[in-house]
Amino acid sequence: MAQAMRAGVVQLSLHLRGALLAASGVVGPRLSDADIRVLLEEAPRETPTDAGGEAREWEEHDDWDKDTARPSLHHLPLMAHPSPLRLLRDVPRFTGLTLTSLDLAFATLPLERVIGVLPASLRALGLAGARARDWERGLGALGRKMRVLRTLDVSYCPLGARGTVGALFPPRTIGPQPLPSLRVLGLCGAGGDLGDEEEAPPRRKALRAAVIEGAGHWVDVRF
Repeated sequence: MAQAMRAGVVQLSLHLRGALLAASGVVGPRLSDADIRVLLEEAPRETPTDAGGEAREWEEHDDWDKDTARPSLHHLPLMAHPSPLRLLRDVPRFTGLTLTSLDLAFATLPLERVIGVLPASLRALGLAGARARDWERGLGALGRKMRVLRTLDVSYCPLGARGTVGALFPPRTIGPQPLPSLRVLGLCGAGGDLGDEEEAPPRRKALRAAVIEGAGHWVDVRF
């Protein structure tokens, strides 16, 4: 993103900022980390306008019950990012971002370290096809930390479906329930891990049962 363009980006609406982030690397060149940081800078406060379109100042006695919180983005798509850890470390500094949903599909990352810097308030996390060498440790850390995570996509995990479920929900003798808020778990791309057409249905049923037992409640497992 050219320097001249960056000066104008700060005036973009949240909708357009989100669209630029979502399109990065999908329908055009991937945005650099510097570009992403600009998009996540504090959004301008929206000023009420009258019918004529002119900004008007609220009188002091009319302003006390108005919502003056600055708007922010909630979803951060970093698909196929070659090294998102440094950017994710700065998430708390981005006043234009209140992160509740993160997509790291096909990104290359040290998973355990990434989980360590993510906010525990995350509600949705996409790791489909991500490239990591520490899947087992990373998924274990994820299960322990993400207490309010509702949607998790770990499709195409190299551990396979059974290995992934085992890492997320290890045998528990003491300690809190892993992923107590999980409602949807993506496990597409298990392939031969589930056997042939005859073996797959009972194995999927057994895996669903293992996930439900591990989470302590019903989870929609999607193969």
